[in-house]
Amino acid sequence: MKPYEKFISREDVLQIHEATLRIFKESGIAFENDKIIEICKKNGLKTEGYKVFFDEETVEKARQTFPKKFELRLTADENVILGEHAMLRLPIGHPAFYCDENGVIKKMNSDLAIRQFKMNEACNATNSSLVNQAIMFDTNPTEEQMIFGAAAFRYKYSNKYHISAGEYCSGLQPEEAYHRSLQGLELLKRFKGIESGIYAQSGINSLSPLTFDEMPLYRLLAAVENGIPMAVIPCAMPLLTAPASLAGLLAQTNAETLAGMILTQLINPGNPVIYCNVSGGTDMRTLQLCIGSPETALIGYATAAMADFYDVPFRMGGVMGDAKQVDAQAGAESFMMLYATYDCKPDIALHHVGCMGAMNVYSCEKFILDEEVANYVERMLRGIDINEKKLAVEEIVKAGPRGSHIKGRTPKDYREDFYLAQLFNKDDPNNWQNSGGKTIVEVAHEEVERRLKAYTPPVLSKEQEEIIMSYLPEKLKYGI
Repeated sequence: MKPYEKFISREDVLQIHEATLRIFKESGIAFENDKIIEICKKNGLKTEGYKVFFDEETVEKARQTFPKKFELRLTADENVILGEHAMLRLPIGHPAFYCDENGVIKKMNSDLAIRQFKMNEACNATNSSLVNQAIMFDTNPTEEQMIFGAAAFRYKYSNKYHISAGEYCSGLQPEEAYHRSLQGLELLKRFKGIESGIYAQSGINSLSPLTFDEMPLYRLLAAVENGIPMAVIPCAMPLLTAPASLAGLLAQTNAETLAGMILTQLINPGNPVIYCNVSGGTDMRTLQLCIGSPETALIGYATAAMADFYDVPFRMGGVMGDAKQVDAQAGAESFMMLYATYDCKPDIALHHVGCMGAMNVYSCEKFILDEEVANYVERMLRGIDINEKKLAVEEIVKAGPRGSHIKGRTPKDYREDFYLAQLFNKDDPNNWQNSGGKTIVEVAHEEVERRLKAYTPPVLSKEQEEIIMSYLPEKLKYGI
C-alpha cells in the first residue's frame, strides 16, 4: 500500500479527476495573457475572453506527453532523477519577519536574511539552496542587482545545489518579466557550466479560484520554451478562494494544477512538469491562512496521490507552520508536516525547515530544532530491522536472567538502530536543573551561534566570479 492510500483511495482520486473534467467543461480556466489565449486558440480550444475550456481529448493527449521522470543536472558533474522520490530539500524562502531568540518578531532585513542563509548552509536536513529576497534590502542595489542580486548571492556563497534561477520580477511589466526570466535562466546555466540537459526547475502560482494572471504566465512561457520543468502551485483557502469542503478544494486546485500542466504541453509537448498543491485551511475568526493544520498534511497526501495518477513528479511543503514562537505549537506542527513529507517522499520539498507564521516568520532556533525533528521522523519511517543477527538470541542467552548487556564500546547495532538526539534534552532532571536548566530555545540558540561562526563559503572559479560579480551590490561582494 502506498502511503497516501491511508487517506485517499484510487476511487477518490478518479472522482477528483472527473470533477476536474466537469470544471474544465462548465467553468473553464482563466488565463489572463493574450499570448496564452492565442496558443490555446491555435490548438483548437474553445475560449471566451480569457477563459479556456479544455475538452477531454486535449486532457488525455497532454497526459500522454507528461514525462514520468526526468534527469536534473544539479552540477556539471552530478545529476538526480525527478520522478523517483528525489527529496531535494529546500529551506523556507522569503519570510517577511524574523523571530529572534527572545521571541521578538521584527521586520526582515539584509543582515537577518544573511543569518537565515547561513543557517541553511549549516543544516543537514536540506541539500539545496534558497535565499530571501530581503538580502537586497539596505544594499542600495541597481535595477539589475535588484532583479538578479539574490540569485547571484546564492551562487557566490552557497555550497548546496542550485535548482532554480530565482530572478526577482515583482513590480516589472509583464512582458519584461518574460525577458528577465530568460536572463535568469541563462545566468544559472552559465554559472553551472552546463551546455545541455535540464539544469533548473521553475514554478508559478495559480490565482485561486481558477485563474492565472498575466505576469506569471510570461514566466511560464520563458521556462517552458526552454524545456525547463514547471510546477504549477495553487494555494487556495476554503470559504474564501475555494469551496468549504476539503474534497471541493481538491477538485478546484487539481483543475488549476492540471490546467497549467496541460498548457505546458501545448507550448512544448513533452516538457517536464511537477505536480504541486500548497493549499491549507482558513481560520474564519481571523481570515488567516492555516498551513500548520491536519488538512494541510492531508492535502500533501492528496498531492502525492494525484501525481501518482498523472504519473508525474511532485512537490510538497515540508514544515508548514502557523506558530509565532518557538513553542509547543511549533513543535507539533513541525512533526505533523515533516512526517507527511517524509512518508510521501516527494521529489522536491520546499519550506522544508524553519517555517512559522504561515510562511511569514523565520527563526534560526526553530530552523535548527526542525532539523532534529526531521531526523526523528526519518528514523521512525526507517522502521525496525529484524533479522537473525539483530534478534541477538545468543547474546540474550549468554547474559541470562539478571545479566548485563553493558559493553566497552558502543556496538554497531546500537548506532544503527538508535538515533542519538543532538539537541533535545535527555538528561536526568536533577542533573539538568543543577547544571543551569537551559531551555530548548537556549540550547538551540547556542547551536545557532556555533554554526554561524563555522560557515565557510565555497571556492569559485575565476570564470564563475566574473559571471556573477556585477549583479552583487558592494555590501555583498566581498564576504558575509
